[in-house]
Amino acid sequence: MIPAMPAFVRLLAVLMVLATVACRPAAPVYPYENEPDPRGEEFVLGAGDQIRVVVWRRDELSGSYEIPPNGFVKMPLIGSFMARGQTPSQLRAEIQGRLKNFIKDAAADVTINVTRISSYRFTVSGKVNRPNLYAPAPYVTVSEAIALAGGPTRFADLNGVYILRRQGGERRIPVDIDRILSGERADMNIVLLTGDTVVVP
Repeated sequence: MIPAMPAFVRLLAVLMVLATVACRPAAPVYPYENEPDPRGEEFVLGAGDQIRVVVWRRDELSGSYEIPPNGFVKMPLIGSFMARGQTPSQLRAEIQGRLKNFIKDAAADVTINVTRISSYRFTVSGKVNRPNLYAPAPYVTVSEAIALAGGPTRFADLNGVYILRRQGGERRIPVDIDRILSGERADMNIVLLTGDTVVVP
C-alpha cells in the first residue's frame, strides 16, 4: 500500500504549479486569423522565378524564361508582357489573348509550368543557430522557418518571438513558439510571406 502524501508536501506541489503558471508570460493578443494563408491559393510569380511556356505545336513560340527584376518577359511574336505579380493562370490568359491576334487556334493551346521558385524569401534573425535569408519552396510556417534556421539557441526567448511583416504596411506580429509546439495555440503558427523577418530574441 502506497502511503498518503503528507499535507505539507501536497501544498508545496500545488504552490509550485501555481508559481510556474504565474511566471509564464501571458499569451500575445493579435488577430492571427486575419493574416493570409497562401497555401490554398495559386502561386504569385515574382522576380527570379522561372517559367516554361509551351504553345502546342508551336516549338518556335515555346521556351523557358526567368522573370527579371523589372518583371517583363519577352516572347517571340507577342513581344513583352508583365509576368511579375501574376499567377500562372493569369499569365496563360494573357499570352493566349495576345496570340489570338496572330494564331487562330491558339486560344486553348498554352501551358505555363513554374520550373523554379526563387522569389519566396524571408529572413530568420536573432538567437537561432543559422540566422540567414531563406528561399525554400513555398510555403512554410513560422515554426518551420525557425527549424530551417537550425532551431533556437539555448538562450532564445521562445515566448518573445515576433514577425516583422511589410506587406500591407509594416507591423509586428507576436508569436509564442512554446505555445505553438505544445499545440495550445496552433493559430499563431502563421504562414510566412515574401519579405517577412522572423526575430528570435
